[in-house]
Amino acid sequence: MFQDHAVLQRSEHTPIWGRAEPGERVHVRIAGLEGETRADDEGRWRVDLDLSSAPAGPFNLTIAGANQIVLRDILVGEVWLCSGQSNMEWTVRDSIPEEDVTGNPSSTLRLFNARSPGSTSPQAGLLGRPGAPGPQNAWSVDSSGSAAGFSAVAYFFGKKLNRELGVPVGLINASWGGTPIEAWLSAGAMESDPDLREPKNNLLAAVASYPTRLDAYRRDYPAWEEKHQRRDVPAQDAAAFASPGSPGDGWTPVEFPDPALAKLLPDGGAVWLRSTVRIPKDLEGKPLTIVPGVIAGFDQVYWNGRKVGETTARSEGVANDRVYRIPPELVQAGEATVAIRIFAPAGGAGIDLSSLPQWRSPLHLFEGAWEAQVEYRLPPLSPAARGELPGAPVKPAEMQNVATALFNGVIHPLIPYGIRGAIWYQGETNVGLSHQYRSTLALLIRDWRSHWDRGTFPFYLCQLAGQGPKQDRPGPSMWAEIRESQLKSLDQPETGVAVTIDLTENNVHFRRKRPAAIALAQTYGRGGAFSGPIYDSFQKAGREIRVKFRHADGGLVARELPDVYVPDTANPGKTLPLVQPTPGSELQGFLICGADRNWQWASARIDGDEVVVWSTNVADPVAVRYAWSDNPVCNLFNGAGFPASPFRTDDFPGVNDSARYNGRPY
Repeated sequence: MFQDHAVLQRSEHTPIWGRAEPGERVHVRIAGLEGETRADDEGRWRVDLDLSSAPAGPFNLTIAGANQIVLRDILVGEVWLCSGQSNMEWTVRDSIPEEDVTGNPSSTLRLFNARSPGSTSPQAGLLGRPGAPGPQNAWSVDSSGSAAGFSAVAYFFGKKLNRELGVPVGLINASWGGTPIEAWLSAGAMESDPDLREPKNNLLAAVASYPTRLDAYRRDYPAWEEKHQRRDVPAQDAAAFASPGSPGDGWTPVEFPDPALAKLLPDGGAVWLRSTVRIPKDLEGKPLTIVPGVIAGFDQVYWNGRKVGETTARSEGVANDRVYRIPPELVQAGEATVAIRIFAPAGGAGIDLSSLPQWRSPLHLFEGAWEAQVEYRLPPLSPAARGELPGAPVKPAEMQNVATALFNGVIHPLIPYGIRGAIWYQGETNVGLSHQYRSTLALLIRDWRSHWDRGTFPFYLCQLAGQGPKQDRPGPSMWAEIRESQLKSLDQPETGVAVTIDLTENNVHFRRKRPAAIALAQTYGRGGAFSGPIYDSFQKAGREIRVKFRHADGGLVARELPDVYVPDTANPGKTLPLVQPTPGSELQGFLICGADRNWQWASARIDGDEVVVWSTNVADPVAVRYAWSDNPVCNLFNGAGFPASPFRTDDFPGVNDSARYNGRPY
């Protein structure tokens, strides 16, 4: 962390630390300030400097002991930790045209990508992460090159602070796409929660034992295969089945899930599955991910006749979801043939698609027509031989998804680097635990504050944006429930929520301004609006319900809605008509119900600082909801241009109130 171009937090206690020989005297000097200490018995040392009145710099930071280190171009200003999953990791390069990457680069905006693998034990330093975007584990001065591979949400947040405050800003991007919140918690925090303690311990035990179990399988399966003569000997060349235009004779239509597929090979052998998918023009030349689910057997996957992946008895994750990448040079607009060869040594070939909803691939592989053809069949196995078949171990999780792993590997090495606060953008991976998320998020906030020991530092988060197609009927929504859990973080001190319900997942152009507005108002006392309308209370008035809001700055506003929307952000060229659920209503997105809890689309209008909600189908209303779906049609804003947060006035049971973290692979 202490390198050329770093930004140190302006505060009364800014820690500088490192390692030396036990007992070695260490002297630290910067901006005319000095401190001295001795390394402890393990060689660790720390000096806290009062930089609260220090000028911005640049300075040299000198650390002298048995040797001397001089770090150059060090600034004093505001440092923010920026963390979460894919929406925080999403880069500037992927968000705006290359020519607009920086606009006017600032020499006093500094960027640090904290990259390191997950770990089951706390690490002292950052080790790097191959393939992660941007420069790693080094401070960079703002430029088109350094900004392009940096978090877009973090970058535009820092850019605005830097411009508005006129002080140096340092951003530490500690994010990793697809990761659950449990990976970012410390072991101590998870031990303190009875709902997290046992799953965490079970998962860590499974992670620790997996290499041994995998080695046993790799030893025992080939021996079983040899003993019972179940080797896979292809009967024909793959091109006969996998290439576009290969003969269509002998193929049988199949659907998923389809128990008939397993019956094609009752005693084992090889079977081919084949389908044609259409690639839209906007995906041409881009890398794609295909996820065939959990396959019973070993497999090879072909794209237009070219093998793009396989799982053998030597592979990790034989019992897990398959995830294969299609190189961009193979992705051409038009039709593509996907073929999967499954070898099932004991029969029962099949594909389990139950986990596929979590994978957001633009290719919906199993929604189209598929066909199957048997390549060859093996003779029957005796019951004794079948009973000896070794079971493949389930890989517990990728390390970055293991409970505590990213706290240990990424966050712990950053502590106690001086920070003003943190911004957080995460939640998609935890949608299935939407109710529990409110307590887990509160725990993470307390956990990080406790470890940094800098008091109740500001913690601001982005609420999840709209995801997927618009719903034409009222119904339950885990996405709405996790947004509610995120909003509940406002019950913690020094927190804020940037509402993004009017945006799609990868649209950062407005999202980039909202966390900064919160920080400028709440942390730096700049005043001004920083939030959209937040539900406050309601009152029944005959057949109507009147709803009051906080943060109605500039009055409540019904914003005009577009005619179309993008249902899948992975395929931005495809649009659908946007249908307003309550035609003729000033406001869209409101629901109302009576005691029967039968939700109806509602009419709604603005009346001063209140919204009046009603439906001709509900004579005696008891509750109202707003923007309560995965990707709602909604248009309530305040005069300052901030959208209202989704809310509900009821406390009816949710979709997964009883769902609890169980350490499962994500």
